[in-house]
Amino acid sequence: MKTQLKSLLLFLGALLIILGCEKSDSLVSRSAQSSPQLSPQLSDELSDESWAESWAESSSVDSADKIKVFVTTSTLTAIGTPPNVLKTGTFVASPELGDSGIYVMHITLYGAALDSIHCITTFYTRSGAQWTTGSRCSIVTNLGKWRIIYGTRRYANMRGHGSVVMIPDHEMATGRIWTE
Repeated sequence: MKTQLKSLLLFLGALLIILGCEKSDSLVSRSAQSSPQLSPQLSDELSDESWAESWAESSSVDSADKIKVFVTTSTLTAIGTPPNVLKTGTFVASPELGDSGIYVMHITLYGAALDSIHCITTFYTRSGAQWTTGSRCSIVTNLGKWRIIYGTRRYANMRGHGSVVMIPDHEMATGRIWTE
């Protein structure tokens, strides 16, 4: 317990240092870099069986313009008791995403048997930009779907969706991204 607390404090300190640095790539206006305003209906949206498919089909971008990507996470800490858990860790992204860094994942278990996981994950890159995904996964199959719901700086206009495989202390997400 003491080691986990020290790890969490170290992680939070590193997060404050990374986020405290003022960096600008001039690709996005200052107003577009503000914090996301996640709607209270987000968990309702994620509970809809066809949310990822219907959202993906609504894209006006040709599938040839969508870029294949991957993100692999490694969990450092997990705090809380189901149905609400907070995980933190590191991630490695494909070169098309251009950066790696740390992530914070808010996990909520759903369903009568608490067999469905809904997650909001924010990826903080070393360059100071970030993007947030919403995902819905099954504890039974360890499979799920994700979509991008927010981004800053170079990720401000990024859209995307894909699938995720959960293995102990890791998630491996693959999919396609594009800009609108």
